[in-house]
Amino acid sequence: MSIGLRSIVRFGALLLLAGLTMAQSCKVAPAMPHRASVDQDHYVAGEPGTTLFRNGSGPTAWLAGCSVFSFEQSVDGEWQDRGQPFVCVWEGFAQPVGKGSTVVTSFSAPASSGLWRLNYPVGEGCGEGFTQSSCDTIFSVTTNVFTVDREPCPPQTFECRFAPAAPNFLCSDGESVGGPSGTCSRDPATGVCGYEFLVCP
Repeated sequence: MSIGLRSIVRFGALLLLAGLTMAQSCKVAPAMPHRASVDQDHYVAGEPGTTLFRNGSGPTAWLAGCSVFSFEQSVDGEWQDRGQPFVCVWEGFAQPVGKGSTVVTSFSAPASSGLWRLNYPVGEGCGEGFTQSSCDTIFSVTTNVFTVDREPCPPQTFECRFAPAAPNFLCSDGESVGGPSGTCSRDPATGVCGYEFLVCP
């Protein structure tokens, strides 16, 4: 093999290696097939809320038969399990959620102030008439983080006298709603009262 041909072969090998390296570094992370959310970013302790679980594009998801989620609270930067919203005497049969289906559940905001989220244990590879613990795989899907404040702002508070006139609007996901929530509450970090503005995910 001549020197020129060897150089061409080596140069081609280098280009191939560089192409493979770039392809590996540019891989797009796969989209999450399941999504969970709550309807507000801030609640007053005991305030009713709504949580949504959606199977966007994955295989059939199986939620727990008794309580479909548990509460988690952020303590010193770590998420701590605070249990289910009610006591389950029996696990119950797993609930199937097919592709494109949504499950909406009501809940009451926890009594303690701070940062919270809901954790859905989700099973795959389950069978009809079996508990979630019999699934082949169980993983967690968590909602957006929300704050709980034990001190609601009284209506006569200066910051709460005039509600924002901005309209609400449907977010690009086709489910969430953005704009003013109509709730005037105290920011637990600053202690300042103000009207909440819902931000699209």
